Amino acid sequence: MRPQPRGRGRRRRGEPRRHPGGSRGVRKPPDPVQRRRASAAIGVGLGALAPARGTLDERLAALLDRLDEPMVLVGMDTPQLGPAIRPVLRPWPDDVDAWFGPALDGGFWALGVRRPDGSLVRGIPMSRNDTGERTVGRLRSAGLRVRPLPTLSDIDGIADLVAVARAIPASRTAAAFAAAARSAAPAAS
Repeated sequence: MRPQPRGRGRRRRGEPRRHPGGSRGVRKPPDPVQRRRASAAIGVGLGALAPARGTLDERLAALLDRLDEPMVLVGMDTPQLGPAIRPVLRPWPDDVDAWFGPALDGGFWALGVRRPDGSLVRGIPMSRNDTGERTVGRLRSAGLRVRPLPTLSDIDGIADLVAVARAIPASRTAAAFAAAARSAAPAAS
């Protein structure tokens, strides 16, 4: 029996799948040296935790329950952070127990707490127009001193994407949106 050619043929047992462009089907974990360098560059520690199961409030609460030092959670649907995030990258002020970055739609794009505790978010309905108000209320009822961050738009739909792309025209977000818009436009006759 002749061996199958590698490439378009079969792969050997235990060999990772290869995809076009030479990338492998198995994702390598981040290089610890690169992670330390990135952490040092911005002055904060970077880490990754496996997500919990459940609704968004349950997943956020599980995350807060696993941490034992000050943390800031930033929504991945807010690419236009810029100067809005700077206050939380500095040493934590003594008169602040929590940071809160409201979103235009009533939610939030950032939440930071000096002493993480899942009960601060558990049970709060997420992705509603009163999520931010309820979250700040919970933080204050727990006796926390909350410092607001600037209000930003997160990207929940096309109108949000258009607004964010206009706000940061030189960004990868704006470039990706423009490319998608060009490819979706009908061809000229």
